[in-house]
Amino acid sequence: MVAIGVTPYGVLFCGNFAHHNPAALGCSYIPTIVASHLCGHFAQNRNQAFHNVILCKEFVPVAVIDLAYSVFKPATILILETERGCELAPVPSARA
Repeated sequence: MVAIGVTPYGVLFCGNFAHHNPAALGCSYIPTIVASHLCGHFAQNRNQAFHNVILCKEFVPVAVIDLAYSVFKPATILILETERGCELAPVPSARA
């Protein structure tokens, strides 16, 4: 969390799930931080990890990427970046 300048707040929630089904076995984590959101999921059967970084302040995405490479040593990283203030298409209401 130091790499992106967020302040921890409370405990780290982490849990394994689907012990009964090796095809769905995984682990998710959510560290509590001040005014932002981090979470992740490890899909063990696919050897994949998914991490979400949602911050209310500007940060350098390269810091997160560098950290992921140094800790997990992945073969590839897919990055999807969305900036705050982007326009989303309206979703029609089911309650016409």
